[in-house]
Amino acid sequence: KEVLGFRRFMMRGLAKARGEWNIVCLAVNLKRLHRFGTA
Repeated sequence: KEVLGFRRFMMRGLAKARGEWNIVCLAVNLKRLHRFGTA
């Protein structure tokens, strides 16, 4: 995930960090789907 430029959380608080992590994971998964051509 560091390849996408994610090194640390931008927001404070556990709930906001979890939301930010979900967005990062979504971006990684979408990138994988796009790369494999199954999107």
